[in-house]
Amino acid sequence: MLISYFEEFPTKRNLSKLRNVDGGNVFVAAKSVQQYEKIKDQCRQYPVNILHWKTLSKSMGYWFSPFMDTAVLRKELLTVNKDTMLDLEFPFHRWHILRYVPSFFVNRTLIAQSIQKHNMYFAVYGHVPLWLLRCLGLMYSGKAIIMCYRSRMPIFGKLWFKHKVRQASKHGLRVGVGLIAPGVHGNERTYSQHQLAWDIAYCRQNGIKEVVVFRLAGM
Repeated sequence: MLISYFEEFPTKRNLSKLRNVDGGNVFVAAKSVQQYEKIKDQCRQYPVNILHWKTLSKSMGYWFSPFMDTAVLRKELLTVNKDTMLDLEFPFHRWHILRYVPSFFVNRTLIAQSIQKHNMYFAVYGHVPLWLLRCLGLMYSGKAIIMCYRSRMPIFGKLWFKHKVRQASKHGLRVGVGLIAPGVHGNERTYSQHQLAWDIAYCRQNGIKEVVVFRLAGM
C-alpha cells in the first residue's frame, strides 16, 4: 500500500518533514504552476513524487466545484495535467453556492472532461454519501481520494471510518486519513499518531491501494 501526504502549507519548515518520508506522493498546495514548480525544485533531494494540489484564492472559492465562476474555472483548467490534483469541495464562502447555481451544469461538465482527459487525482468529501456527491458535481469516475478524516468524528468515529474504508475498497478509491495537523481554517480537530497508525493499518487490511495523510507538517 502506498502512503502519501497532503501539505496545504508547503513552507520550508513543513517540507523538511520529507526527510522522514520514504516514497509515495506528496500533494502540495499552490495557486499557480510557477509556485508549484518552485516547490517541486526545492524537494528534488527527497525520494517522493511531488504533485500539484491546485488551489484558488478564497474569494474565488479556494476549492474547485461546479459552484464557481465559469470563466475562472476555464482559465484554471487550462493549466492542469496528470500531475495535478483537484480538491472538490463546496466553496470557501458558502454563499457562492447560490450565486453560481446557474453555472452548475456547464461547470460540472468542464470538471468531468478535465479529470477524464488528464486522468488526474481528485479529492472528495467523505462525510457526504457518494451518490449525493455525484449529484452535486463533487464526485466523478477516476483517481478519487475520499477524505475520511476520523478526527472530525469524535463520536462513533471508528465505526464510521470502518464503513467508509469498506466502501472505498469496494469502489477502488484511495483514502485520505487524519487530521494530524489543522488545515486552512486553523481550528480543525486533530488526532494522535497512534490513531493515525490504526487508520493506516485498517486501510491496509482492507486492500486500499493508497492512503493520503493530512498533513505532512504533523509528522
